[in-house]
Amino acid sequence: MNTKDQIVNTLWKAGLESHHAHWLTDVILDYVATDIEFCRKALADRGYFTKNLWHIDDVKSKFDCTDEQAKTVLQETMLNDAVFTTIWDVIEIIGNDRKLKKHDDTDSADNPE
Repeated sequence: MNTKDQIVNTLWKAGLESHHAHWLTDVILDYVATDIEFCRKALADRGYFTKNLWHIDDVKSKFDCTDEQAKTVLQETMLNDAVFTTIWDVIEIIGNDRKLKKHDDTDSADNPE
């Protein structure tokens, strides 16, 4: 059951008529989507890259698992050394391709390697 169906069922069980439950669910999901975009923009305005966010649904599209299991898979994936190494390597490659001037200290505190 997806999130929208869960909200509708909860509202319906609380006594709302079906069409009201569907309407209110749409309002709630629109608010949440707007809130997520607000947060994404706030982070982007502060220099964070936010165009590539992963969600538990990405894991659940490949595996039959609970939300909690999907969160664990995402966490272990994103914190995997290979992911960090690959990102730093690609930053280096693209920076070099664009002929960006390197800092004198390539082992700066910003680079965990």
